[in-house]
Amino acid sequence: MKLSCLPKISAIRRWSPESVMEACQRNNLYTCGENRSYRCMLDAVFFSEPTYDNLYRIASDIKKHSENQNITSVMSILEKEAVKTVFVVEEEENGN
Repeated sequence: MKLSCLPKISAIRRWSPESVMEACQRNNLYTCGENRSYRCMLDAVFFSEPTYDNLYRIASDIKKHSENQNITSVMSILEKEAVKTVFVVEEEENGN
């Protein structure tokens, strides 16, 4: 298949406060924070898309309220466990 024949492919990335909370619980993250700080972080997730900049911002907050974590490991956990990606393939009308 030639590259020029490839369909248009896009990705829709989403996360939710629930998916981030579940990732934190499964990985013992945010164990040093207060409820108010935790709620604020989850609200920020609700009002944002999981761009790499936002992943960094949320992971930084989680790291600050967690023990023995580094930013890249928290970002990887969020990407793997909290962000859901759906791919959309737009086929040409003639079936190619």
